[in-house]
This record gives sequence, structure tokens and C-alpha cells, in this order.
Amino acid sequence: MTTGGSESVRDGHPCVEASAQRAVASMSDFDWVIVGGGPFGVHVAVRLLAEGTVSPERLCIVDPAPELLHRWNCHTASTGMRFLRSPAVHHLGVEPFGLLQHAGRRKRDRRKRDLFAPPKRRPALKLFASHSASVMKAYNIPARHVQDRVTRIQLQADAALLSLQGGRRLTAGRIVLAIGNSDAPRWPESASRLRAAGGLVRHIFEGESALEPNELPKSVAILGGGISAAQLAVRLADAGKTVTIIARHFPREHDFDSEPGWIGPKYMRGFAAVQDPGVRRHIISKARHRGSMPPDVKRALTRAQNAGSVRWTVGALMGGTVHGGSMVLALDGEQADVEVEALVLATGFSSRRPGGEMLDKLVAEHDLPVAECGYPLVDDQLRWHPRVFVTGPLAELELGPTARNLTGARRAADRVVAASKIPMDGGKTRKLFAQVLATASAFYFALFGIGCQDADLSSKETRADVSVQVDSGGPEDSGEPMVEALPPQGNLLIEEVYYSGAVPTAGIDRYYADQFLELVNIADAPVMVGGLLLGDAYGISGGLNPGDAPGGPFVADPDHVYLGNVWRIPGAPEEVLLEPGGSLVIAHDAGEHNPYSSVDLSDADYETFVETYGEDMDDAFVPNLESVWYTGGYDWLVTVFGPTMVVLSVDEAELEQVGHPRYGPMQAPASAVVDTMEALMDAESGEYKRLHESIDSGFIYVSGTYTGESVRRRRDESGRLVDTNNTGADFEVLAVPEPGVGFSR
Repeated sequence: MTTGGSESVRDGHPCVEASAQRAVASMSDFDWVIVGGGPFGVHVAVRLLAEGTVSPERLCIVDPAPELLHRWNCHTASTGMRFLRSPAVHHLGVEPFGLLQHAGRRKRDRRKRDLFAPPKRRPALKLFASHSASVMKAYNIPARHVQDRVTRIQLQADAALLSLQGGRRLTAGRIVLAIGNSDAPRWPESASRLRAAGGLVRHIFEGESALEPNELPKSVAILGGGISAAQLAVRLADAGKTVTIIARHFPREHDFDSEPGWIGPKYMRGFAAVQDPGVRRHIISKARHRGSMPPDVKRALTRAQNAGSVRWTVGALMGGTVHGGSMVLALDGEQADVEVEALVLATGFSSRRPGGEMLDKLVAEHDLPVAECGYPLVDDQLRWHPRVFVTGPLAELELGPTARNLTGARRAADRVVAASKIPMDGGKTRKLFAQVLATASAFYFALFGIGCQDADLSSKETRADVSVQVDSGGPEDSGEPMVEALPPQGNLLIEEVYYSGAVPTAGIDRYYADQFLELVNIADAPVMVGGLLLGDAYGISGGLNPGDAPGGPFVADPDHVYLGNVWRIPGAPEEVLLEPGGSLVIAHDAGEHNPYSSVDLSDADYETFVETYGEDMDDAFVPNLESVWYTGGYDWLVTVFGPTMVVLSVDEAELEQVGHPRYGPMQAPASAVVDTMEALMDAESGEYKRLHESIDSGFIYVSGTYTGESVRRRRDESGRLVDTNNTGADFEVLAVPEPGVGFSR
């Protein structure tokens, strides 16, 4: 492979032969000790040596693996990764274009050799590995490896003392904690039970060697719906296996695992302004495209699906049985059982703080500051202590959503290198979290589920028809007459509900994440919407299955409505106002839904988010509704056969849970109803009405499931919205949903 010059020449640092260095195995005193030999640890070592702030013999990397990057290499080999998800400028060398130069000087050569994939010239794994080896050789990084595990770190006045598992003790002027959760793969309880029962169940990232297809039998299920699951499925299919992917969602396509704006100031400026670590954690969680894959992986998966070697099943693994050499996997809902010979988990890693007992001791013994989530609170140079720096996941409350990626490794190294040039006793560490801004951020987080600076995080404009009212002293301060806000009853209507699901496309025959509900203010003054409750009424849509029958204890009650799920708009009534003529769009999942649906919910006002199962999409910039009562699965799906939507103005304390203690509905007084929309399966399903006729005397239906149709409130001859408390008369079927189109009173 043409390198265009060695990394050492390009970086201006001489390549020092191992024979010219003191043997790291015989040393115990270092200026810098890096704990962790993965990409984060290797890159920060390269950067420190390249800057000349430490001589090679005064630095070491402690990692228990037989060689550096061992787990990285095993994990990428297990998945069958062909191209990295990060762009070509994110690598382990110093110069941003070093990997491109390593690939060859002529763009034509790079294209011919299939070394990059769009977008942003994502490098082939083999190219990344070759370049990494070149970089490590240039700085003689393997000679700095101490193969052992750190079990304890003690911070003293003049040095840090590291105790190793093998009995050795090291002293260091400064430490970099470059550790992740690669040794803690996430095991769902249902999978653990199957393994304990004798089933062939393994995690793609367990063990010290790569998973090979010949280790698995003919029929394999993969649990997980992200890039690793898709890559593994394609790899196993190419090896002649029959593969079933079990995921809680349909395939999600994103170029990267967070938006590129998180790399630079576009989003990070606003993130840095948020001082409350709890708000930062929330922003990080919402910004990540969990369970997604880039376009090239999606295309490879689709080809395997079309060939019949891979099947994608939407559902949650609830358990199963083991019979001889096979397992019958039980899924939630109405999904059929899946019979396979082996189950491979592609469920990622534990979300708990890396470092285990070693880091727990360090925090306890030296009272190091941590957020409520347990992760370090560090300064802007990633210092947790004057002698301790962090990178990788441990730095994410400072670096944001990209901290765990290669770009995060490079950004972390920038800060560590800058700090390395400052004497230990020089400069002042900034105060970590200013109390005033923390209080403000906490207020906005409690109100909306977002930070007070979130308006600066996105290039999107805030919708003008929803406003937040904060007391600023009264009307006399502005000189303007104050318009009194109105209650929602009689002033707020359901304008549109889209529930049927998208028309099958892009290889997916059931897509419903684009569902939404839209409310509208029909009054001449602002309407109070803070604290409003909404949900779907209990009961079925029609005779869906043999044995289904109408009626039951929780339908057609003139005094009450019964909701299977209840959500709340955050804030007190007077704190969140909907302006006259304004609409409020509440999304199942906010964001664009291409290529599965043309419905664009990126400008939704709120979305529902089910945190319990860790599989629901959470948009970074759209605030979440608060969950009051939830009986569904990993994602709030209102039935595509026809739901009954109810909006209530009542304190949640007045709700009463009835029936089954876990799955029974919430009972609410009919007097609290603001508006309803009742949909059923078809024209013959009227006897399945959920609401009493005194609350809503009619119903509506669309032409079928997954038709892309919505129902929208009619207008009279004067253009006003019709409201007769009869869904059948008040609503009409719309062929193409139109969220947030607007309303003229």
C-alpha cells in the first residue's frame, strides 16, 4: 500500500527504535500513565509524544490485552464491519489528512481500490487498521504497553500510585483514564435465562476473540436493531446462515450516530452553555441515533432480505424454551414465536460508568466529583483532578454526544495535550458548575425535558404559536394590557390524527413511527395547555380476532372515560400557552421519517418517549411529554386499526387506576374531557365504540391499515372548524397527512 511517506515524517517526529528505549517492563516511575489501550488511549499517547511534551520512556499504556487495540480489532471483526462509520479525518494519527495520504495521493487510486464509502469518505476497516499500525510503529507505541490491569489508583501530593493486578506498582505524574465499557456487554434478562437453560446464546462482544460464523449453526437469531446487528446479519447470511433479526423497531438509517453539528460549534456552543449536568445528560441521550445504521449497511441488509436469507421481525424478546439443539423464542404482542438454533446478542454495552470497582474506589477515596448518573464532572481541559484526565465515555458530560467516537478521541486529545503544556501548579481550574445557571437549567429541564440553552443547539426556529410564560413582574412592567389566558374547554380542539401507518415502501410493510396528534386553539386569546393530559381510550377497534366481542366494563360509561395510556404536557397551565390560531403537534417519534414515510415531524412541539426499555427514539431538540400511566411496549403505538384519542383538563391526582394493577386503564371523569376523536376499524364496527354517545356520538374509519391516511376536522362554509361532539360528522379522511399546516379561525 502506498503511504505517501511515513507517519513519523509527516508528523515531524522521529521514529525511535525500540532498542533505543528503556524497557518499559523494568520501569516503575513515569510522567504519564494511560489506563486503557483502545483507540482513545493509543491516540492520546501518539499526540503527547508528537507534541514532545513527554519523552517516550516516560510514558506507558496499561492494558490487560495481549496487544494494543485488541478489543477494537476483535469487535470490528466479529461484526463483519467493512467501513467505519466515522469520516476519514477521524483516525489515530496526528495530521487530519494523514489517513488519506496513507491511502494514496491520487483520488482515482482511492476510488479504484474501494477504500472509502460515502458520505465524508468513510474509510475501509482494512485501511484504518493499516494506517493505525503505521502510526503506532512511527511512535513505537507497542513498546510502551504494560500488559496488566490497574486495580487501584491512589492520588498523593507528589504523584499518583497505581497498583496492578500482577502485583506491580507504578508512580505517575499524571494519569489519563481512557477506558470504556467494552468488557461489559449488555445482557437482557430474557437472554440470560435462555442461556442458563442450556440454549446456545452468546453476545457478539463477549470473550477475547472474534466471533466466527463457523462457530454457529444454520439458523440464527440476532437480538438488536443497530449497525452491529445489521453487519452481523449480512456476514452470517454470506456464510450460508438463515438469520432472523429481532428488534424493537424497523431499520433506522442515519449517516452517523449523531448529527455532524455536534462535532463543532453549531451545537456544542449551546451544549457548553448548559451548566446543569443532568440537563447535559438528557441532551446527550436525545442526540444519539441509537439503533441506526448508515446507508451502505442498510443497502447490504436490504439485499440480504430480498434474497430471503435475512428476516427482520419487530418485537421484544420476552423469553422462550430450549428443546435439545433449538430454542423457541417468545416475542411480545401478537408476534409469532421464532424457532432457531442459536441466539446472538447485538445489544451493545452497559450504560453504567466504566471502570468498575477500580473507579468506584478512586471516587470514594478521593471524593472526586460525579454527576447523578455517576459520570465524572471535569473541567474544560478534561481534568477530574490535577493529576487525572479522562477521555472516551468518561468525558462525555464535557465533550457531548461524540465523546465515545473517534472524533471524541481527537477532541479529547486536543485538550489533554494543551493541558500537558501547563505546569502542574500553574493556572486556575475553572469552577465546574455555576449555581445560578444550574438553577436556571434545572427549571427548564423540569418544565420541558430540555436545557435552558436548547434553543441555541438547533438551527431550526422555535414555533411562534407555543410560548412559555415566566413571571417578569406583571403587566405594568411592559406598559401593554395583559390578555387573560383561557382554559382549554371550549377553546381547544383536536384538529388532525394520523394513526393508520405509512404505505409500505423501502422494504418495510409496517411503519408507524410517523403517527401524530395535532391540537388547535380556536379562541381569540391564548389557551393554557400546560399540564393537559392526553391518551388513547381503552378497548379494541372491532372484531380483529376470532372471539373478539364488543362491550366490557370500561367502555360506554356516561360518567367516565378510560385511558390505556396517559401523557402530560409539561408545565403548569399558565406557564405554557397556545396562541390564538396556533396548533400543537405531538409526535410518536419526532424527526424526518424518510425513506419509510413522507411525513416530516422534525418541527413537532412534543414527542412521546418510552425510556423504560431503552429502544425508543428520542429526538435531541423536541421536548418529551411526561408519562403518567403507560401499559404499552417499547414505543407508544396507538392502534393502526383505529384509536380513540382523548384530551383531558384535570389534575392527574384525580385519575384512578382500575382493573388489572399493571395493565388496567386509568379512569377519568367525563366532565374533564376537552375533546375526543373516535376511530374504529370499519363501518360495521360501531358496536365497539369506546366512548358513551353523550361524550362522542359517532366514529370514523379509514380505508385500511398502513394506507398513509389521517383524519382531520372538517370546516363549515365559513371556514370554521366543525365541533358537534360527533367524530363521524366532525372529521373527514385525508389522503396525505398535513402536520402543522396551520389554521385560520
